[in-house]
Amino acid sequence: MVKGILEKRALAAKVDGKYTDNFKYKAVLLYTQVGSLRAVGNALGIPECTMKEWHLKDWWKDFEDDLKAQTRHKLTGQMQVLKDKAIKIVEDRLDNGDFFFDQKEGVVVRKPINADVASNIMRVALDKHLQMEELALKDKQVETQEKVADRLMKLGLDFKRFAQAKEVTHDALHDQRETGLSEGESLGSPERGPEDQGSSGSESRSSTG
Repeated sequence: MVKGILEKRALAAKVDGKYTDNFKYKAVLLYTQVGSLRAVGNALGIPECTMKEWHLKDWWKDFEDDLKAQTRHKLTGQMQVLKDKAIKIVEDRLDNGDFFFDQKEGVVVRKPINADVASNIMRVALDKHLQMEELALKDKQVETQEKVADRLMKLGLDFKRFAQAKEVTHDALHDQRETGLSEGESLGSPERGPEDQGSSGSESRSSTG
């Protein structure tokens, strides 16, 4: 019964006999979470052979890249919030010192941090900053390489189309020339017929006489 319900849902996700992009996107999303084509197919009522076929399509990779980018942006935002909070705590600690319980007075006071702690905070902050810059640089390099690869692919396709068009034009001109020759046109000197040979022979004899 459950399988029948899933199959009905899968059929409802079709338009003109084809699965909608939203339904395919959902399939990719589930696959990124469970990592099994069979499990996703069973959950959505899609045949496993169809899932395997989809997994090889270009649009599947595009959906995966989009989901990865969304996850990366979400994590970046969360890390930014945590980083801002940590920076505020460190700034307060550097400005006002650590909390310290004064047993004599029985109150909590702020005690300035020593030089070793401040130096350690600075060293860790610089290391993390350099790591973030390196990651940003790598992401930029990857993005640039992808753009260059796309550009080279486009140029290759344009060159291929140009070569094919040139070949077609060359074949058309060749066919046109062959057709013209078959209709009576000729190349080089015209052949001499019997009449031309006879007149030539008379002229020779007259000149000899």
